[in-house]
Amino acid sequence: RLPEDTQEVLRVASAGGAATGHLLLAAVSGLDDAALTRAVRPAVTANVLHPSGDGYAFRHELIREAVHDDLLPGEHGRLHSRFAEAIDADPALVPPGRAAIEMAHHWHSAHDSAWALIGAWRAAAQAGRAVAAAERLSLLARVLELWDQVPDAAERIDADHVRVLEEAVAAAHDAGEFERGIALSTSALRELDPAAEPVRVADLLIRRSHFRMKLGRKDYAADLEVALEYAPADVAHEIRAVLDVDLEAGAELPRRSPPRDCDRW
Repeated sequence: RLPEDTQEVLRVASAGGAATGHLLLAAVSGLDDAALTRAVRPAVTANVLHPSGDGYAFRHELIREAVHDDLLPGEHGRLHSRFAEAIDADPALVPPGRAAIEMAHHWHSAHDSAWALIGAWRAAAQAGRAVAAAERLSLLARVLELWDQVPDAAERIDADHVRVLEEAVAAAHDAGEFERGIALSTSALRELDPAAEPVRVADLLIRRSHFRMKLGRKDYAADLEVALEYAPADVAHEIRAVLDVDLEAGAELPRRSPPRDCDRW
C-alpha cells in the first residue's frame, strides 16, 4: 500500500542494515534531501521505519529481512556494491571507526570476492585498533575463506597466506579462542620452511604452546623445546628468556628432537 518511491527507498534501506543514516541513504538511493524525506515519510507514518539517530531504522528486523530477501539477485548485489562505494567515497557517512568494517560487509554481501577479501583484511586491522578481538578473528577467517577465490590475493593485500594465519592466531589469543588458535598455528606451521624462516616457525610454536598451556594440556613444553631448536643465535635474547622460563616450568616432561618436516606438525 505504500507509494512506489517509498517502496524503492525501503529496498535500498534493507541492504543498509537495521539502521541507515539519512545522508548514506540519500547517497545510495540517488535522491536529494527533500525527495528522500518525502519518500521516507509514508514509511514512518505506516510504522515500517522510525527515526533513529541521524537516520532511520526498521521497526522490526523481520520486516527488513523480508524486504531484503525479496530483492532480485542483480538488485541485491548492485545495492550492496553501491553502499560500499558510497562509504569508500565518504567514510563520514558511517560512525567513526566503522568505515572499513561496513565496506567489508557490503562487498561480501555483493559477492565480489576480490573486494570482499581486501575489505575484510582492512577491516580486521581497524577492528584490531578498536580492540574488537572477536570481530577481528571473524574478518580474518573470511580472508582465509576467500583466499583461493582470488588468484592474486597476496598481491592485493600485500601479505602472504601465512601472514594472514599469523594475524588470525593473534586474534584467536585475544578472543580467548584457544582451540582455534592451535588449529590456525598448526596450519601456518605446515606452510613454512623452518630452514628458510626459523624465526616465524619459532614464534608460531611459542604461540601454540601458550594455547595448549591455557587449555591445561601437558604437551605444551614440547613446542617450546622445538622452538628453542629453531631460534637462531641472533634472535632477540628476550625470546630465549621466555623459552627458558617456560621450559623450566615443563621440565618434568621428556625432551624430544625437533621434527624435520612441517607436515609432522
